[in-house]
Amino acid sequence: MGILKRFILIFLVSIFVDAKVVGLRELLSQVLPILVHKRVVRVYTTPKYYYLFTKYPFLLVEDCNKSDIVFGDIACNAKPIFATDYYFYKNNPNVIAAFYYRKGRPQLKIKFQSYKKFFGNVPSSLQEFAE
Repeated sequence: MGILKRFILIFLVSIFVDAKVVGLRELLSQVLPILVHKRVVRVYTTPKYYYLFTKYPFLLVEDCNKSDIVFGDIACNAKPIFATDYYFYKNNPNVIAAFYYRKGRPQLKIKFQSYKKFFGNVPSSLQEFAE
């Protein structure tokens, strides 16, 4: 493969990855405040996901017990979790919602029973994602 073809391929891949990151950040900035019923959401996550929560409406916290929501596949007792993996979403009782890719398609799911345990009824704007 020639240098020009490699450059174009790397350029296109970087645009695609950046678009996914920006899209996920935008999705989270819209969905998480609605899910937790707060304007500013205190988030606990791993360093892997810090880049998603560097701007308003998020505040990163260092202790999961001081957070409004835990992001990622992290077990934190008695705190709602927004998962990034389908199996973690299905098997952890504290997971209220998840965003993951299945068969190449993005999926946003809200687990009705778990959500109800932490926050009551699912907001009407997110009802279509509840199961």
